[in-house]
Amino acid sequence: MKVTIEDIACLANVSKATVSRVLNDRKGVGEETRQKVKKIIDEFEYNPNLLARGISTSKTKTIGIIIPDITNPFFPALVKSIEVELSAQGYTIILCNTDADIMREKRAISSCISKRVDGIIFASSQIDSSEVKFMLKRYNMPCVYVDRGSIDPDADAWVFVDNEYAAFLATNFLIQNGNRRVAYISGPPGISTSKERLSGYLAALRQNGIELDPNLIYTGDYTIRSGERAVEELLEKDSFSALFAANDVMAIGAMKALKKHGLSIPDDVEVIGFDNISICELTEPPLTTIEQPLTEIGRLVARLILDILAGKPVQDYSPRMQSRLILRESTKNRQPYGRGSNG
Repeated sequence: MKVTIEDIACLANVSKATVSRVLNDRKGVGEETRQKVKKIIDEFEYNPNLLARGISTSKTKTIGIIIPDITNPFFPALVKSIEVELSAQGYTIILCNTDADIMREKRAISSCISKRVDGIIFASSQIDSSEVKFMLKRYNMPCVYVDRGSIDPDADAWVFVDNEYAAFLATNFLIQNGNRRVAYISGPPGISTSKERLSGYLAALRQNGIELDPNLIYTGDYTIRSGERAVEELLEKDSFSALFAANDVMAIGAMKALKKHGLSIPDDVEVIGFDNISICELTEPPLTTIEQPLTEIGRLVARLILDILAGKPVQDYSPRMQSRLILRESTKNRQPYGRGSNG
């Protein structure tokens, strides 16, 4: 993708003349401004001489994939499912991890643009980020959002599961098992999955005539440690007979803390997670969870980005894929009910 001197000037918030002075190592530019411009030039690998000679900007058959947390097993599994589909069509990937940091997201996008990727698949850490949107739009970068949403009416496409219904399914199952005190560990604020899964939990309480108890909700950050901290704080506030965590990683941390307090799973506390990462079958006891259809998600996301690159219409395409409840020994496994459950 061709980056112009105007682009460099805009990103650095300086004039084209200032950029030209930096490129030609001329006087008249403050050191702080000079370093800022140089940093942007380096990030985008801008070379005016090469561009002037008409170096090809043809397709690279490379796709950037930006994820928020490579240590969360869900995301490597998601990347693998996408890469399998892209590889079959002759594409390679560039993987960027952002640690759910908005500045690292911006740098990841800059890196992808500088490496001239054909498109980006983006699991955002923010529901809304005007700066990220600006960068994608300014460089006309094809983008498909996956798993975590961005409220962007101009986005090319996005693929998510029906998080609200899936969380409702998990919470309602615990209630149908006889639990009236269901604790919930939410994801961090500002992430679409956190908002939607919390909505599903609350909807299940309302449908069953259970009054919301704020003492039973803990805001986590999708890490094992936050699952442990959640249980410590929840137990200090009140008692509960079931716990639903907004991802498996936090559920695993919660199980560790429950055992530390001498509580039996599922006899004392039933536990459900979300994602169905591979380690769920290896926990003690094995973790009941909501399964996201990763193979189908990967196939669809890959197809969408390739359709966009081929000029096919996909605007406003936003399927809400269905999850299912996978029953294991961390819950008292009564007969599941309703769409989306196994068994």
